[in-house]
Amino acid sequence: MDIQDCPAYLYTEPLYDALQARHHHLFERGDILCLGHNEESDHIENICSIIQILSRLHRGEPYKTLGTSGKSVLTGLGKTLHQLLQIPFEHLCRDFHSSQLHPYVQLAQSAVAAVEARIQQGLFHPRATEPGRHSVQIADCMAEVILQGLAADELRRQVRNRERAARKNARSLVEYVDALFEAHARLLVLRLDLSYSEAHLKACGGLLDAEQVRRDFRHFLRRLHTGRLRDGLCGLVWKLEFGPTKQFHYHIAVFL
Repeated sequence: MDIQDCPAYLYTEPLYDALQARHHHLFERGDILCLGHNEESDHIENICSIIQILSRLHRGEPYKTLGTSGKSVLTGLGKTLHQLLQIPFEHLCRDFHSSQLHPYVQLAQSAVAAVEARIQQGLFHPRATEPGRHSVQIADCMAEVILQGLAADELRRQVRNRERAARKNARSLVEYVDALFEAHARLLVLRLDLSYSEAHLKACGGLLDAEQVRRDFRHFLRRLHTGRLRDGLCGLVWKLEFGPTKQFHYHIAVFL
């Protein structure tokens, strides 16, 4: 089973909860998403924040309301919109150059660019974007760009396709693991992480070809099916991921 299209940033928690409820002895919390604090983990945290913020806007949650003075004030979501201004989009997109990011990331970047353009035009004060400051005008600017983008048919189609594929993969994984435990009274599960060495990454200039990665993985699978584990091999689950440090790499669960 290949679940490489499942975006972990959207479906890690529901998938974890579903599997843990059925097979609690297989998983510890840290096995699902355990990241140290570094630039790569910051990127993933920022992507999660972007998707959460834009999803709330997409659901129609208000980002501003009328205050007691009759003037508009920001809601919790409106204040959270300002967090997008602190995300280093240039570094994020550079580090994930070989990966297709969620369409919400590009939309959030466009909203931040609109604010920066108005600052250059003298319409917003530069200090208005500093952490801790909240401006209704800046939130209006960002929300206008984001809501227009969310209404675009092409973006909505891309998001639907991603979410549909993720739900399908998550559901298939749970059904697959359930079937394995129905067929076998006891299973040993090995968690493996496969990545290329630093020497190999340097030799190829830090850029891995996705098709070559998949060919190498198919070769690994053939070796696995014909090696020492072949007689006890009951099932496999894997996921292909991309990160700035390891580039393309696989996470595998081997059921014995």
